[in-house]
Amino acid sequence: MATGSCCGGMQVGTLAEIDGVEALSVTLLRLWCSGPGSQEEVWNAFALAFGGRQGGAALRSFEKLVALLCGHGHRPLVRQAVGSRDLGADERVFAHLIGAGATCDREQAAVMATLMVRPDVVPMVATLAQEVGVTLRRLSLRPAALPVTTAHGTGQPGLRLRH
Repeated sequence: MATGSCCGGMQVGTLAEIDGVEALSVTLLRLWCSGPGSQEEVWNAFALAFGGRQGGAALRSFEKLVALLCGHGHRPLVRQAVGSRDLGADERVFAHLIGAGATCDREQAAVMATLMVRPDVVPMVATLAQEVGVTLRRLSLRPAALPVTTAHGTGQPGLRLRH
């Protein structure tokens, strides 16, 4: 879904204001939701960092998480354009969800999930957020494997940028 001026698309900050794992999560979400070509870029990042089997498992967790958020959300998930410096409200909640997962804070991940999905889906989202968060923390330590995206000026270590 495109940028919006209300609800989930409202600008609440910039990518430069959030940490590396959270910024990476937003970048991957934007890429994944941009279509097959961009999804291949996400797959390549996981495969390069973790190999085919582990990369495939990591990708499946990410894919399941995004599918749950999009399929069981309170409303459609709003994202900014791939190259945007802006950070929308939905993206900020997603980033915090993944950030909580990366630190294995399932309780906080569950709180963030309640803002995005129906109550019956919250436990699955929190579990997947932890899997994805830990994976993205590991991925962020392997800069050569990170996806190369349109410049958005985050200045975050590990995010490689290209036009």
